[in-house]
Order: sequence, then C-alpha cells, then structure tokens
Amino acid sequence: MEVIEETRVKIKENEELLKRYSYYSEMFGFQDAVETSHNTIKNVNTYINVIEKLWTQIQDTGTLLDKYKQTSWKDVNTDVMEDTIKKAKKLLTSNIKG
Repeated sequence: MEVIEETRVKIKENEELLKRYSYYSEMFGFQDAVETSHNTIKNVNTYINVIEKLWTQIQDTGTLLDKYKQTSWKDVNTDVMEDTIKKAKKLLTSNIKG
C-alpha cells in the first residue's frame, strides 16, 4: 500500500505540472495539446483505485483464510464459511469491474 501512496503523490505532482501546461497551451491557442495527458492521468487514477481495492481484498482474504486454518474441525460451520466466501467473491468481482 505504501507504493500506491507514493504513486498517488507522483500523480498529484504531474497533475499540478499539467495545470501549468494547460494554462500555456490555452494562452497560445493549443487547447487540445494537453487533452491526451489529462485523459491519461484520469485513467491512471482509476487504475490505482482498482489496484488499491484489489490489494485490500487480497489482505482481507488472507486474514479470512488464516482464521479458517486455525478453526478446529468440530467448530467448522460450512454454511457460514460458504456465505462468507460467496460475499468475498462478489466483492472481488465488483472491484475488478471498477
């Protein structure tokens, strides 16, 4: 998650730089010159959000599996396990779709 935060900081820096470029491109009549860069930054932000959600899901799944590994056979409740796994699968699917 630390890498994601570092990436967000770099993206923010590039957004500020792009704002200055946008000002100059408008001043000189080249408004479309930075449009691609704006779209790219928007897409990168979207991808970073999806990646962050997926990493959170991975961590949560790891914690859940660790809990299941520590459960003794007599305490296993398959219905609850099944429901929990179905919810995790649904959340993962919705995170992938963005």
